[in-house]
Amino acid sequence: MTTEVLIKGFFALIYSGMFAWMVFYRDSDSNMDSNHQRYLPYISGLLLPFCILTILSMALIFMDTENAMQITLAFCFGVFLHICLYYLLLMPALPFLR
Repeated sequence: MTTEVLIKGFFALIYSGMFAWMVFYRDSDSNMDSNHQRYLPYISGLLLPFCILTILSMALIFMDTENAMQITLAFCFGVFLHICLYYLLLMPALPFLR
């Protein structure tokens, strides 16, 4: 097993656990007040910068600087590509979804 696969698996486990906890926490009705909005986002907007910084820091610990930057930039490009494709598909579908 390579170091890259180990780092990706480690962070996939951490972030999937955080996401599962947020879904479970937000799903219970006892946590909702009448003053709060009913449909809250499941994931905080701070998760993406936290994810990028932790991947960079863990890669710097286990690898040299060049490979750490390569892994971090590959991750950032993958996220950027997924977000762009999401909005490219969502924008034409919005009139039908309303």
